[in-house]
Amino acid sequence: MPVDRERERDLAPVSPARLGTALVLLLTLGVAGAAATQLGGPQAFTNDGPSMEPTLGNGDRFLIERYGLWLGFLPLAHWGEPAQGDVVVVASARDQVLIVKRVIAVGGQHVVVDQAGVSVDGERVAEEAGPCAEFPELRIGTLGSYQPLPDESCTVYEETLGDSRHFVLDTGYGLRPAEMVVPEGHVFVMGDHRDRSNDSTNPVLGAVPVENVIGRMMGVYWTDGS
Repeated sequence: MPVDRERERDLAPVSPARLGTALVLLLTLGVAGAAATQLGGPQAFTNDGPSMEPTLGNGDRFLIERYGLWLGFLPLAHWGEPAQGDVVVVASARDQVLIVKRVIAVGGQHVVVDQAGVSVDGERVAEEAGPCAEFPELRIGTLGSYQPLPDESCTVYEETLGDSRHFVLDTGYGLRPAEMVVPEGHVFVMGDHRDRSNDSTNPVLGAVPVENVIGRMMGVYWTDGS
């Protein structure tokens, strides 16, 4: 059977010099890609826990559009501003963790959180949509791994913040009261699972400086479907 000369060339041994050049090129591309991700390109994150249900389930993976350059938890440069309604990743330099929350209000806006819900500049931002049992398409997958609640204790609300209209949850644990005029250059953030979230209603975190906002969620690229 005749030898396929093109195939023969494909299988010819690669010289050490060419192999070394290829490895260096691959390594350079890998480092450049990692640097682009850390220094301003889109970045992937994995959601951990129930605080952003039903928008993000436990284990959902999503991409963010970055707002600056970071070295670990140290901001090197910042651009862009998070808007009311954005889902953002926030770096907490205090305890070296990243959290995913929604921007409820920006600098200059007056926020009140009480047992009746959330108000911004004197207006309630959410209206009751119904019990969770009426919304089986809304994944409340991690609730059972904490403290299961009867359906009548779980309520879905439809919330409008800026250009964002989305669902939030109240599972009957009660909201942490808070009130503030958000300082300029800061944002007030909360989880969409309102009573299962550590957020700006906690005085330890409070309003977040915009330079601590790593970026805005672009979309979910993988979910386990629970």
